[in-house]
Amino acid sequence: MDLEMQPIQDKEIRRIYRSEVIEIGAVMLDDGGKEISCFRQYVRPSYSNRLSNTIRDLTGITDGKLSGARKFQEVIEEFASWCLKYGTDVEVYAWSDSDLIQITSEISLKQIIPSANISYLLEHWVDFQHEYDELIRAEEPQGLDHALSISGISFSGRKHDALYDARNTANLYMATRDKEEYLQSLSQIRDETEATFSNLCIADMINLDALKQVIA
Repeated sequence: MDLEMQPIQDKEIRRIYRSEVIEIGAVMLDDGGKEISCFRQYVRPSYSNRLSNTIRDLTGITDGKLSGARKFQEVIEEFASWCLKYGTDVEVYAWSDSDLIQITSEISLKQIIPSANISYLLEHWVDFQHEYDELIRAEEPQGLDHALSISGISFSGRKHDALYDARNTANLYMATRDKEEYLQSLSQIRDETEATFSNLCIADMINLDALKQVIA
């Protein structure tokens, strides 16, 4: 799953809470990794009258899309119900812990009493970025774009669109389910990349030598 957020404009509230959710996107995978359902809902902010130009350009979301949207409490409840519609054997994967922090912070800000469904999801939340960093033994947190790139997976759709970001996270999730096979594939991709780069360097040197001979 993935969230898009808008900075809170109220300066007093921003001292504690910096942003609020404007879009929730998610895809649901069955045990075999097949996408069986998707979720996308816009969320009408409570502390911003209009989107900032930066957020509008980044996400493609407009004030018009948000004007008819429901508030956070309704949408997060719908999301929780959607997640659990086939039962409680569910885990929620998100890239980094920022979305979990955002949801729990916004629940606190808006004084929402979490339903049983929401509480269940928050207890079954996985920081996939942390899991991925441990898998490849990264020295620092990896961005989703970079993780996809080094895995040989092309980003599908528009970046900073909650549904597309969720779907690309799911693609990486599926690629890493067989950890040993993924690491072997990653090693092969790195070897091929290094070989290509080495060949390019050699070709550049040969061309440069030939150029020197012509000039001489």
